[in-house]
Amino acid sequence: GTINLYVGVVDIGGGQKTILGMIAAEELGVPSDAVTVMIGDTQDTPYGPSCHASRCTPEMGPAVLQAAAEAREKLFEHAAILLDTDHKRLGSKDGIIYVKSDPRRSIPFKKACQNMGVDESIVGLGSRAPNPAEPMMATFGAQTVELEVDTETGRVTLLKCVAAQDFGKPINPKLCVSQVYGGIEFGVGFALTEEGLYDPKTGKLLTGNLSEYRMPTPLDFPPVEVYLPECEDPFFAYSAKGAGENTNAPTPAAIRNALYNATGVWFNDLPITPDKIIRAMREGTKGVS
Repeated sequence: GTINLYVGVVDIGGGQKTILGMIAAEELGVPSDAVTVMIGDTQDTPYGPSCHASRCTPEMGPAVLQAAAEAREKLFEHAAILLDTDHKRLGSKDGIIYVKSDPRRSIPFKKACQNMGVDESIVGLGSRAPNPAEPMMATFGAQTVELEVDTETGRVTLLKCVAAQDFGKPINPKLCVSQVYGGIEFGVGFALTEEGLYDPKTGKLLTGNLSEYRMPTPLDFPPVEVYLPECEDPFFAYSAKGAGENTNAPTPAAIRNALYNATGVWFNDLPITPDKIIRAMREGTKGVS
């Protein structure tokens, strides 16, 4: 009665393993901890896409859903014999297969599997290619930033960030919120601190370690409010879109716009460091800098 999900992707820290396991569990009607997810093993798993560009949930999710649905229907055909009914009249929830019109007639998921014999197994297959060429395939987001600028030092203090992200219907809202936090932290670095500097004569990288390549710390991170408005999306597994790079794209633009509101200068050269701000303010620059 064990359930193994084999997928050709790897978990790069975005919760891919958790999300795909939850999709399979939901479709099979079992608790999420009943599914063991096997990832990143080219000997046993099928080929799949890489996990960049927030592709895992929108591309692998529907394939997992399809595979789980196929396996469920095969199991229902066997369980229907044990419950003396038609497999189309069966449903499953919390690891129990039951007759929809009379839920008292039921059998545990594991027992139905065990009745098939020790040498039997059920295999469900799923695929996703190509993705539909629809505008709804994209994820959308909006962010606002409140900040202060020290006119003597050029230091920027972020006071607050509000983010609204369209992830369709998040399968795991906590994971999605954590992705938004991480994306905003990336965006803060892009906008204000992170820069690859090279010696103009030798071409040697001057910011090759974390003492010189300035990444934001928790002290640089503003309070964040996250809103995840839900929307139906027929192209994805349970309407769930990807949540990754799309969370950091609005942040530099929101910071740049807030700096214009504070200083009257459009800064087009990232990162917007204190020296650039001081220079623009001393020169009385208005417009583009």
